[in-house]
Order: sequence, then structure tokens, then C-alpha cells
Amino acid sequence: MNTKATKQEFVAEIRRIAAKNDGRPPGIRTFSNETGLSRSSWDGVYWSKWSDALREAGFAPNQRTPKFEDDAIFEMLVTVCRHCGRRPSVSDMRLFRRTVNPEFPLETIRGRIGVDKLWAAFRSWLNKNPNNFADVVVFFGERTSENSGSELGVTTADGYVYLLKSGDHYKIGRSDEIERRVK
Repeated sequence: MNTKATKQEFVAEIRRIAAKNDGRPPGIRTFSNETGLSRSSWDGVYWSKWSDALREAGFAPNQRTPKFEDDAIFEMLVTVCRHCGRRPSVSDMRLFRRTVNPEFPLETIRGRIGVDKLWAAFRSWLNKNPNNFADVVVFFGERTSENSGSELGVTTADGYVYLLKSGDHYKIGRSDEIERRVK
């Protein structure tokens, strides 16, 4: 589609994508990916909001995904832990969402809670009901001074140590989010 699309061409593209998607209208990102048209090609040109474009194409505006309560997220994490048999990594959670439960809110976890704070909050939640989740609590054992190095004055934090090779060079490092280091 050309970059100077008319209003009618936009409406036709929205309908085409919706027909391909079981009648569900596209979001802004999907529309842009499918057509190659950026937001600036319609925003402030034909419509001020994407919902106005959807209405003109004959669709109700897309609804926001409802906010997950922390308890609901943590209950889903229990399911992921049981599925994996250990504390899951972000990759484990991504695979779980793709293969077991497409409704698993990984992006909510990463965006709202943050992976850094997730495990501390989850451990605290588990400790409120240790009898109900005894099989999962073992994956999140508390650190003691014996295994944390605190008697040496060394502070430790959960994270990953990695060794990467790029050509003839190696890099050793530590990261809380290993996925950001390994591409």
C-alpha cells in the first residue's frame, strides 16, 4: 500500500485484516505491520484516535485487556512452576505461554511488576500460604548466610553469571536479565 493512502483505502485495509482475523479488527501495531503504514499516516490526518478509524470501518473499538490482579498472576506462576518443575526463567514462561496457556500474562509481568521484583513478591505471596504451595515453595528457598557470602561482607543478589563468545573474544559478566545479554 502506498504511503499516501486515502481514507477509503485505510477503511478497506482495516476490513481486509479483520476478515483475515475471524472478524476481529486489528490494533495499531498489527495494522502497521500488515500494511507498512505508520501511525503518522492516519493520526491527525483522517482520525485523531484509532477507535475512530475502527468505527468508520464498521467495528467496535478494541477493548483494553483487563488488569490482572497480583493474586491471579501469582496463581498462574504456580502453574508455570509446577509445569517446569523449578523456578521458571523468562524463556520458560514464554514457552509456557506459547505451548500451554496463550493467556499467560508475560508482558504484564515484565511491564507492571518487573522481573527483578517478581520473585521477591512471589516468594512473599507463597509464604502467606506455604501449605497450599509446599511443592512450589521449595523452588524459592531462602538464602542463608552460609551460602550467600554475607559473612565475608559480600552482598549477593539473584541473577545469572554468563560467558559469551563473539568471534575470538569472550565476555564474562553478571546480569539480572540474561535474555538482554544473549541475543
